Amino acid sequence: MFYNILLSCVFVLIGFINLASGEMPQYSNKEQNRTKEILEGGSIDIVCNNSGHGGYFIYWQSSDKQFHLNGSELLITNIERGQTGLYVCYAVVGSNSEVIDYIFIDVLYPAKILLWETPSYKLYQNDTLNMVVQIEGNPPPTTMIISEKTSRVVFKEDVAGSKNVTIEPVKCNDMGTYFLQSVNRFSSVSLTKNITVYCVPYANPDVPTTFDITPRLGEEAVLEMHAAAYPRPNYTWWHNGRNVEHLDDGYTSNVKIENMAVDDYGSYHLEMENPVGVGNYIFHIIPTGPPEPTKNLTVLKSTSRSVTLSWVSGYDYNDTQTFFVIKHQSGGYTNLAAFKDLSDYSGDTVTHTIDNLKPDVSYNVSVIANNKNGQYQGQFESVTFTTQGSQLSTGLIVSIVISASVVLSLCLVGICIVCMRNKCRSGYKSMEGSIEFSNSADSVPGKRV
Repeated sequence: MFYNILLSCVFVLIGFINLASGEMPQYSNKEQNRTKEILEGGSIDIVCNNSGHGGYFIYWQSSDKQFHLNGSELLITNIERGQTGLYVCYAVVGSNSEVIDYIFIDVLYPAKILLWETPSYKLYQNDTLNMVVQIEGNPPPTTMIISEKTSRVVFKEDVAGSKNVTIEPVKCNDMGTYFLQSVNRFSSVSLTKNITVYCVPYANPDVPTTFDITPRLGEEAVLEMHAAAYPRPNYTWWHNGRNVEHLDDGYTSNVKIENMAVDDYGSYHLEMENPVGVGNYIFHIIPTGPPEPTKNLTVLKSTSRSVTLSWVSGYDYNDTQTFFVIKHQSGGYTNLAAFKDLSDYSGDTVTHTIDNLKPDVSYNVSVIANNKNGQYQGQFESVTFTTQGSQLSTGLIVSIVISASVVLSLCLVGICIVCMRNKCRSGYKSMEGSIEFSNSADSVPGKRV
């Protein structure tokens, strides 16, 4: 673009020259686009078409008049980049000067990095990073500055000459190796530089950090920090007021719990410190999910109508759990009882009596814990028992026997009384008959009936 503008300006200048000489130059589009590219160190040989200008003085001259060559032949050997420009062929007779030919010579040469200047002072976070690059090459090289760590392109431009490059404000993550690369048709050149940024430790935004995790009891839990800082920080972790063991590897620190216990849940504080400052972060191991299954289910006592069970409660993951005592049966189960666990701790022994059972029946039961997140998906303990058969109590039997005895005695007394009464009545009637029988007529002696 630069050379096209220059060429246009020269055309205008030549026009003014010819106008002053009394002749307006006429240029075709083909002529206006006459450009000769040549690699530095090469040669160029062009003959000016001077037909119709016999007897004229012919010469070539550069637009800056630093080059002059008599004759119609333009011959330049071992051409240099400084010889880039517009060359005009003149025909002169007397005081009349006429442009009869011209050409723009564009000397090409490889890309080269002449200078890459970075700050010599300590660079802190939020400062301004100023760099200067100086590039040569024709055509103008495509020049880029790229961060090796983030692949971020800090600067990209087709440039030949000096250029200021600024990163503002500079961040801790801007620290690292940078590549300066300059490329044109003839070469590709590059340099590397390390940029150091002094900064307070903080979580590296280029590496995802998980601050909240939700492992279950017995599982592995890992808390990990990827830091960005300079100089490298020192790490301190603590939980419930106590320091926690951790493994550090440069800009990474982690806490690993191989077998989660109830006391391992909660907040974990991390402090990262270097000479520039301190960075603090909080991680959380959160208890969540269905309760752990109950354990050690035992029958303490059973009667014909009830059973007393005992079990050890599982961890409820900080959500109140409800115990369901279920009876297993073909095709499903039946709820026998349900009640909330009001204790504050897991591992408590729970005792509960279930009433309204049927006598002389075999029961296979389990205790299932449930909270708002559902129930544990797995195997549950079960226990089998048989209620006692239906038997009358000793007191009731004695009462029945006594009652039966009393009734029997009363019956016997009644029978005796009835019998005695009937006997007396029978004797009286026999006596009365004899008397009657003796008073009858039939019984008088000597009387015939």
